Amino acid sequence: MGGVDGGCGRFALRAGLWQSRAVTPSATNGWNDCPPPHDGTAKVPEGAAHGVHLTGVSRQAKRGQRVFHGALAAWLKKHGGHTARTMSGKLGWFVLRYTDVEFQQVLQSARRFEVIETPESPNFDEPVVGNVQLADNGKKLTAPRGASLLDLGNSGVRATVLMWSVFGGAEKPVTVAAGLIGPPAALVGAWFLLHRWWVVALLLLAWLALVLLLGASGERALKAAALAWPRMRYYRPCRYAWETHAWRHWFFPVVEWVTAALVAGALLLGLPWAFALGPAAAVVALIGVVMYRRRVRPLREAWIEEAGQVYGCRQAGRPDLAVTAGGAQNEVVG
Repeated sequence: MGGVDGGCGRFALRAGLWQSRAVTPSATNGWNDCPPPHDGTAKVPEGAAHGVHLTGVSRQAKRGQRVFHGALAAWLKKHGGHTARTMSGKLGWFVLRYTDVEFQQVLQSARRFEVIETPESPNFDEPVVGNVQLADNGKKLTAPRGASLLDLGNSGVRATVLMWSVFGGAEKPVTVAAGLIGPPAALVGAWFLLHRWWVVALLLLAWLALVLLLGASGERALKAAALAWPRMRYYRPCRYAWETHAWRHWFFPVVEWVTAALVAGALLLGLPWAFALGPAAAVVALIGVVMYRRRVRPLREAWIEEAGQVYGCRQAGRPDLAVTAGGAQNEVVG
């Protein structure tokens, strides 16, 4: 599908979208954050309205809330408590900074869910002003994660740490160590105790399923966050297309697990089954590779290129605000 510069695939927007509208881009943070074509010359796109939808109670709304709250908590963990005023203009997600209105919506939502403490503005019907600090609920949150290889590695550690903490209740350094050495130790222990390879294989497949489930869940949350932020579609169309893709979030975790299960079955059940399960695993893996190359990789390459253009635009326009990617999902940090 065709579109003007800055459009991305089926999310390409109609010609004339990048014409100026009656808003001064520099009047408020976020409006001047390098809209397409990301070269510092574009005006605020027609139809772009600010606002983040964080008040719903559906599952999708809760997933989106988890992303925005987690991003805020990760920033506060790294930088410590700040005032709302000093934080304004420094935070965002998906390589896009919040406008002042959007930032207030995120702060008020986080205050409502007791992610942050705002001693100077405790009333929920008032804007957040003054100091902003992490509450106990916020300290439990982590930065949003998806299903990239880096994120899946983190999910593997988290899954084992969670299991260890539930059953062991040890101190944090011990649980982190358990997350790093737990999976191989459990597999070795199962072999020495039972001397059954199929038990070891089942444990490994169960652990892999949990890790992939965490990754798919993270991707679904990121999709919900993108859908909750309408301005992202106009300012970061390629990233929006990537995050809101219809089946990317579950297709590849399923392909990876089914392939692993078929290979394990072929190895454990012996030669007769290997002739059936081995080719089946190859077919499933081939489908995944073809779908990735034809449908997913172009979207991924497009948003990576888009992010590079945004960083270059920021560097040229405001060197003091130029930032690099922070975390696997390109968190905007100050």
